[in-house]
Amino acid sequence: MAYLRQWKEEADRQYDAIVKALLDLEGEQPSTAIEVFDLYCRPRTSPMVILQRLNKDHVKNTPTEWRERIADYGVGMTQLQRAERMVAFMDDPPALESELRNPGHANWKPLDYPDTLLLEIDSGLMVREVQESVAKSMRDPPSGKNTTMQLLMGEGKSSVILPIVAAALADGSRIVRIFVSKPQSKQTQQMLESQLGGLVNRRLYHLPFSRATRVGPAEAEALALICIECMTSGGILLVQPEHILSFQLMGVETAITGKMDVSRPLLQLKDFMDRKARDIVDESDEKFSVKFELVYTVGTQQSIEHSPDRWICIHHVLGIVREAIAEVEKSYPDSVDLHPGRPGCFPRLRILRDDAKDKLTSLVSRQLSQEGSPGLPMATQPRKVQSAVLEYITKSSLSQAEIEAVEKSILWSPLTKNTLLLFRGLLASQILAFVFCQKRWKVDYGLDPTRNPNTQLAVPYRAKDSPSARSEFSHPEIIIMLTSLSYYYGGMTDEDLLTTFSHLLRSDQADMEYQVWVADSDHLPHAFGQLSGINLDDREQCTEQVFPCFRYAKGAIDYFLAHVVFPKELKEFPHKLSASGWDIGEEKSQPTTGFSGTNDARAFLPLTISQLDDEEQQHTNAQVLEYLLQDGTLMTLMPKQKTPGRSDAEVLLEMVTHLQPPTRVILDVGSGVHENA
Repeated sequence: MAYLRQWKEEADRQYDAIVKALLDLEGEQPSTAIEVFDLYCRPRTSPMVILQRLNKDHVKNTPTEWRERIADYGVGMTQLQRAERMVAFMDDPPALESELRNPGHANWKPLDYPDTLLLEIDSGLMVREVQESVAKSMRDPPSGKNTTMQLLMGEGKSSVILPIVAAALADGSRIVRIFVSKPQSKQTQQMLESQLGGLVNRRLYHLPFSRATRVGPAEAEALALICIECMTSGGILLVQPEHILSFQLMGVETAITGKMDVSRPLLQLKDFMDRKARDIVDESDEKFSVKFELVYTVGTQQSIEHSPDRWICIHHVLGIVREAIAEVEKSYPDSVDLHPGRPGCFPRLRILRDDAKDKLTSLVSRQLSQEGSPGLPMATQPRKVQSAVLEYITKSSLSQAEIEAVEKSILWSPLTKNTLLLFRGLLASQILAFVFCQKRWKVDYGLDPTRNPNTQLAVPYRAKDSPSARSEFSHPEIIIMLTSLSYYYGGMTDEDLLTTFSHLLRSDQADMEYQVWVADSDHLPHAFGQLSGINLDDREQCTEQVFPCFRYAKGAIDYFLAHVVFPKELKEFPHKLSASGWDIGEEKSQPTTGFSGTNDARAFLPLTISQLDDEEQQHTNAQVLEYLLQDGTLMTLMPKQKTPGRSDAEVLLEMVTHLQPPTRVILDVGSGVHENA
């Protein structure tokens, strides 16, 4: 308490001295009515009014002596706040120790960075040495080039370092842009408004931009004026990567389409940004990922090449996978995560190790080379041709002789060429392995019935049960396979089944196709074994007795996708404009700096970005391991399911309820539970 009282008296003394100097009342009293009137008409003084003389609006007009005196008063205020926190933490030893270890202002001068001092006062915090060290490297990278650095999670990257770096760089000569992802944008906006909107008095600007934005000459000019205002006023431009990439592609697209009155100001603004923008990237490993790509399609929409055989052949391959996976699991039970599911369905499958992946690829490729597929008759081919095809569709690197053994054989023709190339892409290029090894349903992909405009194709997911708002898959084989798996795992709705049956009744050979569905049905009543036994007008009978039997039937789903979904929605364009996370890290006049809690993506950073290994942060990864291995952290293995049909969630919750001490919170970090949250 004595320490608190000491700093309270010191802060009051400094404030009184400043007020006394301002009012020029050192021993003199007003002697006339005019002087009394002048005294009471002077501007009101308060600690906030005095401290505001250090922000960007007033600091240049404040004499140096006054800056020093006000900065000293500001330091006294931070020490007073620190003393108040120490008193409040008397019953919290770890927090008290943290305050004692940080006396403040050890490796920076408040007069050099007055915005940081004002932020400390406004937010009631003290910038730690490690935070200032990282901030210094971000303000002025040692190499002078694009740099990203690592700081342990929870060290105040976004709440402290980001605003003090942005405020220091926004000096009116450049436009400071802060890149955040869409899920972070609202929280980051609130945090920056709180940290920079008080004494610091920095305005926050936004530049939401997408292809749906209607841009004419007037709008393009307005965008340029906003950016110039942001720069000259010392504001901060908060952007999302997709907004900047969309803006970049819009300028190129309008030039291609001949809209030069729009393209010219957009490209000029892009050039202005390249010269004046000083970029700060939060969670940089995600933003700089080449996986982050924005595509503008150009031209007239058309059906994809080799349709409908393209998805018919893929459905045939998935049928082989369904039959072969039991043998793979038998050979490598620990390398496969398999949930058999209902009769006739496609089992929920995930390949965990390379041995199972290689086994599955071998079984699929061998059956394709020996028995073929629709449009590729292999059973009647000579053994030599079958062996050549096996090599052709499985080896990623072929010799000229191996290529000619297939492409100059009697099998190669305009009717079979695309199918062989398709199988080579699925197996030799490991698209099939990628889908089952790297992609997880409802975690990485799935359906989104709420998307606008509506789509029945699979879309990327940002996290478990969180579909991306606008992203799409661009690779045709990936789209076909992930869409098929989404329906295999999630089943068709009653509306989907009604549409499918209606289409089947209008088609040729409906009875023959229906028998394929019956073979995959789940305990279909005998009365509905023939298509003639189904009356679609009896909706109650259909929804209660018929549709549940076909909801997960692979044959019915394949028909629905092949005749309803893919012909309508699976389209391609002759040209594409593309921009990725690497464009964010391109070399510009001003360096780009970023930071993240991890550095394991350093090998995949853009070639224009280097990882700064600060000696003071070398311990970061080891410190994370220390947290994981510290006393009190226990590991419990999830038991294997012994009862068929039980879900992962049921097994997990049963295990958790029997843990000692009792578990209070469950964080499914790895998305191990597939059931809806």
